[in-house]
Amino acid sequence: MIFIIISICIVALDLFSKYFFVRYLTAPVEVFSFFRLEVSHNPFIAFSIPLPYELQIILSVLIIAVLFCYAYVYN
Repeated sequence: MIFIIISICIVALDLFSKYFFVRYLTAPVEVFSFFRLEVSHNPFIAFSIPLPYELQIILSVLIIAVLFCYAYVYN
């Protein structure tokens, strides 16, 4: 159960950070001369697989929870 809660928190933090940067990062920000932050829209998950948004959220939580369980069991 704790893994699901942690996973939901990670996904929520990810969604908040995406919202924040899309809303407030209107122009590229140069961090170093070779590195800058810029908003780029990719509405799909890895490899641009088109899935409904709700399914992406559910899969993200489940994948993170499974990874936490795996790390806990085999630590």
